[in-house]
Amino acid sequence: MKIGVDIDDCITKTVDIYCEIANTLLELSIKSTDILHLDGKIESTGLISTEQMEKINEEIYRRRAFRDLEIHTDCKEVLTRLHNSGEEIILVTSRDNYLEIEEDTKFWLQKEGILYDGLILAGIKGPAISENGIDVFIDDRISYIEEAVNAGAKGIIFTQPWNKSYKPGSEVERARNWLEIERVLQDYKRKIC
Repeated sequence: MKIGVDIDDCITKTVDIYCEIANTLLELSIKSTDILHLDGKIESTGLISTEQMEKINEEIYRRRAFRDLEIHTDCKEVLTRLHNSGEEIILVTSRDNYLEIEEDTKFWLQKEGILYDGLILAGIKGPAISENGIDVFIDDRISYIEEAVNAGAKGIIFTQPWNKSYKPGSEVERARNWLEIERVLQDYKRKIC
């Protein structure tokens, strides 16, 4: 089975670094739980202007912050078990934040010991999912889950504050953590085999 996995806010806690930098630069106290807009972006809180977001992004790039993100609990262990059992893990991310983003992403994956079979940087994920024959796609963003389903994949929405109101259809399941993702994948594999 080919499993596609988003990196930001599925494998990593990316929004936390944005909150940390916004809070430091702008003297705010934003937390990931404050981000409720469906796009999951800090700028959608209404607390940050376009100019302020540019400053936050500049600091993200200056720090090369994508080299030092926190990983979600149980993620590495679950991905390792899936990879070692013969599942193909394809990371599909919309990262295009700065010139060195692919290098920094690969650096972080190696540093954390994340096993994967492919890395795709794609602004639009649907075509990448279809072209790579991905069977199941895991993401925190509703729009990307819908792209995956439209591309013929089963979706797993990784629960975050910004997607809690989403009501999955028959082709999408919700998982609150990586152990639940593992269970959903096992159940799905039993159904298709």
